[in-house]
Amino acid sequence: MKKTALFALLAALIILAATFSLQFNWKAEANFLPLPTPSPAFTITSDGSIEPATAPIQRSGNTYTLTSDISGYTIVIERDYVVFDGAGHTIMGNGSSIGIFLRSRHGVTIRNTKVVNFDRGIEVFSEFFMSGTSGDNIFLDNAVEGNTVGIYLSYSGNSLLRNNSMRNNKRNLWVTGDYINDIDTSNTVNGEPVIYWVNQTGQTVPADAGFVALINCKNMKVQGLDLTNNGDGILLVNTTDSEVAKNRVRECEKGIYLMNCQRILISENNVEGNVEGIRLETSQSCVVTLNNIAENKQGVFGLSSSGNSFFDNVITRNSEDGFNLCGELNSTIRNNSVVDNNQTGINVFDSAGNSIVANRITGTIGSGIKLWYNANSNKILQNQLAANGIGILISDSGDNLLVGNNFTENSEWCLRLEGTQNNNRIYLNNFVSSKSERLPVSIPGIWSLQETKPGGGNVWDNGTAGNYWSDYTIRYPNASEIGNSGVGDTSYYINENNIDRYPLMKPVSAVTFDEVDNGDYDWPMFRANATRTGYVEAEAPNSNQLCWKFKTGGAVTSSPAVADGKVYFSSEDGYLYAVEVASGREVWRVHLGANIGSPSVASGKVLVTFNASYIVAVDAESGVQVWRQSLGEDAGFGSPLVVGSRIFVNGKRSVHVFNVEVGANLYNEEVNRLAFGGGVAPLAYDGNLILALVAAGDKLGCSAFEAANGYSRFWVNLGHSSIDLIKSGPSFGDGKVFAVNVDPEGYSTVYAMNEFGMPAWNRRLDGVTEASPAVAYGRVYVPTDKRVYAFNVTDGLVMWSYTVDGKGSVSSPAVADGKVFFGLDNGCIYALDAYTGELVWEYRTGGAVWSSPAISDGLLFVGSNDGYLYAIGRQPGNPETGTISLNVQYLFALGVSGALVVVGVLFYFKKHKPKSNGA
Repeated sequence: MKKTALFALLAALIILAATFSLQFNWKAEANFLPLPTPSPAFTITSDGSIEPATAPIQRSGNTYTLTSDISGYTIVIERDYVVFDGAGHTIMGNGSSIGIFLRSRHGVTIRNTKVVNFDRGIEVFSEFFMSGTSGDNIFLDNAVEGNTVGIYLSYSGNSLLRNNSMRNNKRNLWVTGDYINDIDTSNTVNGEPVIYWVNQTGQTVPADAGFVALINCKNMKVQGLDLTNNGDGILLVNTTDSEVAKNRVRECEKGIYLMNCQRILISENNVEGNVEGIRLETSQSCVVTLNNIAENKQGVFGLSSSGNSFFDNVITRNSEDGFNLCGELNSTIRNNSVVDNNQTGINVFDSAGNSIVANRITGTIGSGIKLWYNANSNKILQNQLAANGIGILISDSGDNLLVGNNFTENSEWCLRLEGTQNNNRIYLNNFVSSKSERLPVSIPGIWSLQETKPGGGNVWDNGTAGNYWSDYTIRYPNASEIGNSGVGDTSYYINENNIDRYPLMKPVSAVTFDEVDNGDYDWPMFRANATRTGYVEAEAPNSNQLCWKFKTGGAVTSSPAVADGKVYFSSEDGYLYAVEVASGREVWRVHLGANIGSPSVASGKVLVTFNASYIVAVDAESGVQVWRQSLGEDAGFGSPLVVGSRIFVNGKRSVHVFNVEVGANLYNEEVNRLAFGGGVAPLAYDGNLILALVAAGDKLGCSAFEAANGYSRFWVNLGHSSIDLIKSGPSFGDGKVFAVNVDPEGYSTVYAMNEFGMPAWNRRLDGVTEASPAVAYGRVYVPTDKRVYAFNVTDGLVMWSYTVDGKGSVSSPAVADGKVFFGLDNGCIYALDAYTGELVWEYRTGGAVWSSPAISDGLLFVGSNDGYLYAIGRQPGNPETGTISLNVQYLFALGVSGALVVVGVLFYFKKHKPKSNGA
């Protein structure tokens, strides 16, 4: 028995070692193991002699010249600083071996040689632990054709290549390891130029490139290329802030290869028939999206990388894995279609903190998702796993979270847990199996020399709800629902360490966004909309005529919201107000206390934070409280962000998400805790992501996370900041995110990023601002205390600027009807022409204007620290002509004045009747 057990253990170790060798085959490129010298060979030895002496090579000093064509032999060079001149002759192979072989050589020149039909035409490489390094070699005027690999430079830096032609090789040019080389466009691949750029900035790769390598580059573009038959189709090393888009890459070892890169966007590429489709190695904050990755060996390979995002890709028919993550940290795989891959859909090895969310994974022969060998603390959420061998396999991994996944028709098991797995939390999943004869979950236990023991304990519920099991009522025919809870009264038993205490009677429904319509011309929240552009298509006042103003008992720093004929705002007197748009008449007021924020309106409710750490919903018609929730921390500046049926509230350290109808906290704390740092600005929404400016220590960053589940997409550092309470929030418009930072020296800078967080441009401003940018008409509008700017959204060019003496700028601009409206600390409200920057009108209040304007039905609403809410413009229903508009109060005053004049005249004539002169 013991011999059998030991034999089994030995077999297991052999299998594990083989598996590890497959996982780490990338190390072979570093040449850790010695390679034999090819034979038969003609050798230039280390002492300069030629072996054999009959070789057709003539020596003259350090120059060795081939005197005839040769076939079936390798040229081996073992001496540094020599010249091998092929003199136009051909070295012909038989489909194997190597044409010209240099191991750990320096200063060798290979020229005028044709190399045909070898496994590797010209190979230069280093053996680190055997015979040192290789480099400073020169390759001139060579033709390398019909080989498996044409020219292979492995860890051989500072090479110079000129006028080399590589044609009809399976891999024409392949460079690994030391990447600083001088390879210009005189070198060609199948007649197309080699682009091998080092230390370049702001360039676009030419459309006729046959090979692309960007080394130590920044702000580069690789787009619209058709690349085939190289070691790497597109190679980026130590490159940042660049874009690889709309290319077709085929028949390479690595289709698109990133090493030590940051903030690279890989989008809309067709990557087909490669060994590895897309490989990210030691790279951070990159985005891989909208690519078609098909019929490779590995679809996407992430190695020792972090903070990357893979979403909306189609990954199909790869012979091994769709995704293979090895040593990956804190990355997101979201909304990909992973279909008909052979071994594993998403393979996660020795990786932690990753989020695998809302993917469709079907038709995998092996496992849909596989977590193994210390793949710990990952989140597997809301995935569709159908028709795979095993839905999810977890082996020797723990502390993972599986929530909201849907398992259907997987041929073996929905879920299998092997080895030393512990404390995986598994709930709100649907386990649907057609195999009624066995459990949909397999936990075979831990094998030992003595016996098989039950596997480690996992958690199968969140304290109130477990999972839906399709065989629950079959296994437990007497089970019944507990009240109306949806939970069965009989636990679902897997083994003694794995029990679902709260099994669900019906399948779990996916959480959806229900759209809320607040009207075409309303201003339902801070900055008008969820994207926080501050722009509406509505009529806006052409004059500074006051329609009405409403007096409160404190400063009105709140930014008003407008919906359904009412204006909602708060005052520092502790009240939340509703007044009529047309007349300014009070509809209701509700006393909430101190620190009331700016309101938002949705689904017939007014939503606002108060007393620093609460959010309340009151009925918009009556002011009656509907619900309230504690944030557990101070709320941030601005108003709640409403996206469909969800409310996002920025706190001092976190973002809180509630259902608008009942106030339910939608994000479970252990799933989506968002601890950011020292403060969170007003939030914005770009159609998928929630955008937040975050103060973390003395730095300001722009964070983006998914609205559906709270998982981080990107973080962009905007530099050191002097801001404590952030009032300026991001805006999203024209496909870009805009944000403002104030540095410790007191300078403000506006930043533009694309929707993936990659920088587009930035501009330093004259003056300081705490206002949020507005976006409209292809421009970004930013006021400061000295100047108001309009920038072109595409390139940041200044379209116009307007000088002010503002004393401070907190009020964020509103844009409508071709005009920009904003207030300043000098007490003035300004209207500028949005296209020219010319002053249209200004209005002076009795206090600083921190409130951001709202526009609706031809009126502008804004608060002032003098305690008033102002409505400027024509009265609704009356046309505005010229610069004068008669409102109700004016007409009433005019009527009263006219009546008094008439009465006065009559009284005068009564007292001073003319005397009669008689007949």
